[in-house]
Amino acid sequence: MTQIHILEDDEACAGALAELLTRQGHEPKCFSAPHEFFYQRTKLPPRCAIIDWMLPEMSGLEVVKRTRQLVGGQMGIIVLTALDDEDKAIAALDAGADDYIVKPATDVLLATRLESLLRRLVPASTAMAKRIDLGPYALDLCTRSATIDGRDAGLAPREFDLA
Repeated sequence: MTQIHILEDDEACAGALAELLTRQGHEPKCFSAPHEFFYQRTKLPPRCAIIDWMLPEMSGLEVVKRTRQLVGGQMGIIVLTALDDEDKAIAALDAGADDYIVKPATDVLLATRLESLLRRLVPASTAMAKRIDLGPYALDLCTRSATIDGRDAGLAPREFDLA
């Protein structure tokens, strides 16, 4: 199961999206405000996030920018919004979103584009790799640990992501 966070302040829309993701075999978690989304992300980062543009506290565009600053490219981001505006789509993609989908979108379109994004998040060269060895350095992708000459490198999560 892939954990996917949904940041949507419309409860009905969030519920319908969560139901779709559950049927697709994912584990959705809904948030109605950016502060809840950011707090949970620090505890257990999801594989992907679906973010609405119009939110309380800050815009979805700002959430995308801050999320990219925090996690880099390790997490997929889809902006799902009622704003059918080319300039807003360009701004979202420039800010770090991987996709921009205009509501209302069909379940088939949403599911297909999400699966496409999830496939792209797993690089072909490391899709089956569990460990990367390069000279004295070793990265264990399952335990997210790094060693240098067999000794623990003591990397923080963000440092491991960069490595």
